[in-house]
Amino acid sequence: MVGLGIAIFVHNQEFAERLHPPTLNFSKPLLLVAIALLAFYFAGMILNDAKDANIDQKHRPERPIPCGAIKRRDAWFAGVVSLVFGVLLCALVSTNVALCSLFLVTAVCLYTAIHHLFVPALVLMGICRGLAYILSFIAIAHSFSFIAIEFALGVGLYTMFLTWIGKNEHLSNNNRAYLVWLLAIPPLVPIQYWLPNIEFNIILYVAYLGWIALASKAFVTNKIGQGMHILLAAFCLLDCIFLSVLGELSLFVVSFLCFVLTLGMQRYIKGT
Repeated sequence: MVGLGIAIFVHNQEFAERLHPPTLNFSKPLLLVAIALLAFYFAGMILNDAKDANIDQKHRPERPIPCGAIKRRDAWFAGVVSLVFGVLLCALVSTNVALCSLFLVTAVCLYTAIHHLFVPALVLMGICRGLAYILSFIAIAHSFSFIAIEFALGVGLYTMFLTWIGKNEHLSNNNRAYLVWLLAIPPLVPIQYWLPNIEFNIILYVAYLGWIALASKAFVTNKIGQGMHILLAAFCLLDCIFLSVLGELSLFVVSFLCFVLTLGMQRYIKGT
């Protein structure tokens, strides 16, 4: 949705002086890229489990591979097939989208291989999330703009900070309550675009900080899982701020509904 929002924003800027600007057709590329991004996301989780099977055997034997519910070989196969499937879907949109998807696949594979190295893991996770914005934008706009990089940097920073906070999440650590406030930075990255709707954007940002404060309180009381769930749901709030900054209030509503849905689903499916 943010990729679509950026594409609409850039399209409107490009044709602002034309009385009858061309229509931005986005239904097909948006659908294909959305499915491809899900495939990449699932592949990353599956490959991560396959890579960590030996460690999980010792420390988390209840996970699917160690407990025997899924064979490690099958997990590797499913992960690779998901990556290939995602690239093929992107190729149906355009060659440029397929090339961008290969960068994302490379980042996923590198993360799988070296995610136990702290700093590279943070950077690669941020790159993966940022490329989701850029991939969507290129698919819809059929061009490239540095505006997309600014928003991608914002979500990338959020992902890096969240990954840092989530490292060794099974351990109690009150210091995370202070690290949480680093997440106040990402929404401010594209601040130069705040002006047209600045009052509403400030209200959203204050609400976002309130949500971050709830996560901080959870970490102070060593409710690590609750704190992580709050921060994971805040991805949607970050999207809401970005979409408001872009002036796409209809997509903002959709993103907020995703936030509500995420909170509801976390009661049944653990996000961490």
